[in-house]
Amino acid sequence: THGVQSPYADADIEYERDTVYQDESYKLAVALLNGNIEHAKNYPAEVSDQMYGTDSVRFADHCPSVSIRENRRNEEMSQGWSPHWHQPTDNYETYAELDYEFGFDIVRMITA
Repeated sequence: THGVQSPYADADIEYERDTVYQDESYKLAVALLNGNIEHAKNYPAEVSDQMYGTDSVRFADHCPSVSIRENRRNEEMSQGWSPHWHQPTDNYETYAELDYEFGFDIVRMITA
């Protein structure tokens, strides 16, 4: 099994600017960033203000909202770094322990 984890993997915490809840969404993003700093073991996080290609955009004008993922959809995922994205090979057996450890760091960040 080989991992597909980018050597530059990080947790991207995205919120949408120019929305009703922009300020509150930013504060939520920063709280999650602080949770990452304190509790995540292996992967850093960063905040950006362009929530793109995610279902969370629908909520941006109704409540504070963020999207958390292993990469920025527009800048990284659409550039093809993950050969399994939306492919039949996107399944458990394809990934290595390192890939799953990333998910555990996200859980540590959120539950902090």
